[in-house]
Amino acid sequence: MSCILSVEQMKEMDRASVEDLGLAALCLMENAGRGCADLLARRIEEWNCSWPAILCGTGNNGGDGYVIARMLANRGIDCTIFALGKPAGLSPETAANRAIVEKMGLELVPVTNPAELPDLREFDLLIDCVLGTGLKGAARTLTGALIGLINDSGVPVVAIDIPSGVQGDTGLALGPAVIARETLTMAAPKRGLVLQPGRELSGPWTTVDIGYDTGLFEGGEEWQWLTPAALAPALPRRHSAFHKGLAGHVLVIAGSTGLTGAAMLASQAAQRSGAGLVRLALPASLNAICESALPEIMTLPLPDAGRGFLGPDALDALAESLEWAQAVVLGPGLGRDPGTQELVIRLIASCTKPLVLDADALVAAAGNIEVLAENDSPRVITPHPGELARLLGQEKPLAHHALVEAAADLAGELDLTVILKGGPTVILGADRSVRVNSTGNHGMATGGTGDVLAGLLGGLLAQGCDPDEAPALAVWLHGRAGDLAAKRQGARSMGAIDLLGKLSRAFRELEALS
Repeated sequence: MSCILSVEQMKEMDRASVEDLGLAALCLMENAGRGCADLLARRIEEWNCSWPAILCGTGNNGGDGYVIARMLANRGIDCTIFALGKPAGLSPETAANRAIVEKMGLELVPVTNPAELPDLREFDLLIDCVLGTGLKGAARTLTGALIGLINDSGVPVVAIDIPSGVQGDTGLALGPAVIARETLTMAAPKRGLVLQPGRELSGPWTTVDIGYDTGLFEGGEEWQWLTPAALAPALPRRHSAFHKGLAGHVLVIAGSTGLTGAAMLASQAAQRSGAGLVRLALPASLNAICESALPEIMTLPLPDAGRGFLGPDALDALAESLEWAQAVVLGPGLGRDPGTQELVIRLIASCTKPLVLDADALVAAAGNIEVLAENDSPRVITPHPGELARLLGQEKPLAHHALVEAAADLAGELDLTVILKGGPTVILGADRSVRVNSTGNHGMATGGTGDVLAGLLGGLLAQGCDPDEAPALAVWLHGRAGDLAAKRQGARSMGAIDLLGKLSRAFRELEALS
């Protein structure tokens, strides 16, 4: 996994590089500009651009832009440079690089007031070096007007470090914000690039090595970006004498009238995870539906008086299976019948096995949240933003960064793991670690995909996967299966069942790295 840095961490790395190690600030800016220019030269060729414009602000982001202009010119790529603000307001490094560009005779157009704002539609690439990660408030009049022109131009934009107008820690657009096709970010991704709406505004991002000592990254690991190479070692190991009794037993307690699909998806995902045996406990009146559709899954019909909902009287019938199981998945499609909710609360309080709580189990827990901390067995909850808000007793929707902070607090208070589903999905540990998923797409915003994740995670836990690593592993595999399904089916038309068909390839990709 790779670090995701805060604005303060980046400032500290800059300070340590200059003051402690003796690197010149101009050297860091030179490295940043050169690295960006290398990538931009490729994009200019790939996108068949003939007339780029570089938009430079007064801070160090603008200084990077002047270095980029010089480096591209040395490659024979001419750019028009629009220089915002008055020279007296430039940082020292930015002023030095602007002076070099002027001495080279490159085309530089000063923009000091709104009347001088350019028509950007005549260019075929815009390089955004206006505002950096340290933004504290909405862009001022001149800068805000320029951002509006950038977005209205219809010209592809590459943002440098972060799209102008996006706050580096929260991802919030504090006013007008650039909509980028791609972002080139220095040294490591910033939190504002992975939190919404910053993630959407930045497009895909690429990191640029600017010469920081790698030792400076130590201590910045509380926020991490999931990478397959780092996750592969967490895969449960197998050997030649392996048999189904060693591959883990999963108990899935799920399903109610009208929601048998959720139970089936979760059970199949547990089986596709590599679990040796999967048992689906469900209302007896629905057993025939699932038993005929799931030949690889054992079923446990539970008393429901023909209602299609489970109640507290099912607890005794579950006792043997709870003892047999090595992980339990509770909630997919269970429904919200009061009796079912009472059963869920009792199961949460008494279950001593690794427990995955999803969907309707979270609804039941919302009114009795302290039950989630009643014993020491590993517990993972998998809320989407609405379910998390319900657990927190929040009536108003929270911004993405606030949801992540609240989920981290909840994980620490209850000593469990929270998988906050969304784009991106974020895993919050009891130690307040934050891991952000690098896979997944908007096609997964459809019914049933959460059930697949819950079953997949339960299967990995049953196989003995480290409870601290299993959530990240499941989330990455789930998202990767979604990406493969989108590539095959198209994101708009894919469904949860398509993820099941792609899990095997997602696993193979990780196995090739382990």
